[in-house]
Amino acid sequence: MSGFEPVIGLEIHVQLKTRTKMFCGCELSFDDPPNIHTCPVCLGLPGALPVLNGRAVEFGVMIGLALGSEIAPRSLFHRKNYFYPDSPKGYQISQYDVPLCSGGRLGEVRIHRVHLEEDAAKLVHVGESGRIHGSDRSVVDFNRCGTPLVEIVTEPDLHSAEQAHEWLILLRTTLRQLGVSDVKMEEGSLRADANVSIRPAGSSELGTKTELKNMNSFRYLERGVNAEIKRQTDMVESGHAVAQETLHFDPGLGRLTSLRSKEEAHDYRYFPEPDLVPLWVDQDTLRETEARLPELPIARAERFERELGLAPDRARELAFRRELGDYYERALAAADDGTGAAVAVANWIPLLVRGIGSDADPAESRVTPEALAALAAMVDKREVSRDAAREVLTILVNEGGEPGAIIEREGLGAIAEDGNELQDLVESGQAVAQETLHFDPGSGRLTSLRSKEEAHDYRYFPEPDLVPLWVDLDTLRETEARLPELPIARAERFERELGLAPDRARELAFRRELGDYYERALAAADDGTGAAVAVANWIPLLVRGIGSETDPAESRVTPEALAALAAMVDKREVSRDAAREVLTILVNEGGEPGAIIEREGLGAIAEDGNELQDLVDRALASDPDAVTKLREGNMKAIGPLVGFVMRETKGRADGGEVTRLIRERVKLL
Repeated sequence: MSGFEPVIGLEIHVQLKTRTKMFCGCELSFDDPPNIHTCPVCLGLPGALPVLNGRAVEFGVMIGLALGSEIAPRSLFHRKNYFYPDSPKGYQISQYDVPLCSGGRLGEVRIHRVHLEEDAAKLVHVGESGRIHGSDRSVVDFNRCGTPLVEIVTEPDLHSAEQAHEWLILLRTTLRQLGVSDVKMEEGSLRADANVSIRPAGSSELGTKTELKNMNSFRYLERGVNAEIKRQTDMVESGHAVAQETLHFDPGLGRLTSLRSKEEAHDYRYFPEPDLVPLWVDQDTLRETEARLPELPIARAERFERELGLAPDRARELAFRRELGDYYERALAAADDGTGAAVAVANWIPLLVRGIGSDADPAESRVTPEALAALAAMVDKREVSRDAAREVLTILVNEGGEPGAIIEREGLGAIAEDGNELQDLVESGQAVAQETLHFDPGSGRLTSLRSKEEAHDYRYFPEPDLVPLWVDLDTLRETEARLPELPIARAERFERELGLAPDRARELAFRRELGDYYERALAAADDGTGAAVAVANWIPLLVRGIGSETDPAESRVTPEALAALAAMVDKREVSRDAAREVLTILVNEGGEPGAIIEREGLGAIAEDGNELQDLVDRALASDPDAVTKLREGNMKAIGPLVGFVMRETKGRADGGEVTRLIRERVKLL
């Protein structure tokens, strides 16, 4: 999108997995017969009084702690007044100017607020379209009315629909691991609205935003946001102003339609809920809730990277989908020890996902974690080639079984490198007809055009008006000397001379602009393989920030700045989390990392001082159960302790050093 930068903020509604509704004792339900879970309170009948659901408050506090938010010791409920058939009271009980949680961060996105409220009833529009426009009539199901909700509002830190999609997956995994919600978009327990605007590239001013309401799948949200970015860009480029309004995206037609002008806070005439006292959260409750937090996706990814040697992208891929991370750890428990096995098993997970389908849980597939670990080990020991192992994986996906038995049965064992079997091997099987085909991407169908021509069909004969073409050896040598370094050779050099992992080497070498940018950054970095690997691992994070199609050389992040940032992380002058925040600022504003770190107060806490040790001691004192579990050998219990210190330092502490100090304090070294 030339000349303009998208700016995106999200509002996410999460239905909490409590037993009863927010302010009454009616049970929660999904897909039950309509209007069977109702009472005078949730129907808004005169004289009915609300009673706050304590479990919902606990879940709200857990979400706030997981997002690093500040938990208000005292918060208020307000009435949000509007008239609509799905709101029998004529208002919604929500939180307004004093929410339960403020601030925080998840990954590279800042959190504005997290507050509690109740859900509305469900309108069912009867007619062909299923929407209010064109429906014959509408009916109301009050089963959902009063369901506990948490609304999470982000700052406008996202700059592409793809980035919003990826962040929502991280949020969904975080909430699922907390156990506070089913987060099933298809059932409405996770709903996302997107606030979208554009601004001239390089500007810090926010443009007029529009709101896309009730996106019920990540894919539709991505398509809707992209459609709205294009619509706003076309309007601005043609000289028209963008109006602030609420929009609906129809994924079937790919069309945006206006629902209404966007409401402001004063349109809802908020005032404090007179039937509820203020909500108080004491320090003991906070400490107890924090102690129960599980290891969250970002902490898990950091552990995979730090302790198992996984590349950052692979670590996040596994950690940000709980089912993949759980499957991986089960497979790793069955594998040989060592970083080599950890990396080898991790690299087979994406191939398994491709085979079973991206939305499937590998634990429910026919491929057991033990089988995948055994297959990875056999490839590593050269008992089977990688290509043959892929064939074995296909059989495992379809039939299940044990890799060794499949290899023996199908004759897929590796050929001895000193034998003659390769010379005698002949492919056999059903004959394939030689023909020319056409693939229709719309229907996904192949159709035959004609049988494949042979040479005699073209009736070749020598061109009588041209003499033979001669290429002498001097011309050959001169031409060969002018050949540039080609992508495969460049990848091999990155791997051989700079120590990059094969996947990372190919990622940089196979896109010339990435390879060129990387080498410029490396020229500005300190010498050594460590700097080469460190700088290389920051390139994907930069690409994610600027957009996958953008040339990093045309971004605001100079190669020298990226090299300097990587070096500061390596020297522990700034933590990795804080460095990601610095990179976001570099992407948006440019500049020099050191100056940004000083200006924003993001410098790492000194490891040889008392501040970090004191924070570790506080973390241990706040969660004696986790300390006991650590001493018993349960290393997963270290996650909440590390998380405590990282929240207190706002990401400025080094996670590895925090882990070391915790282990030292509980005598695990």
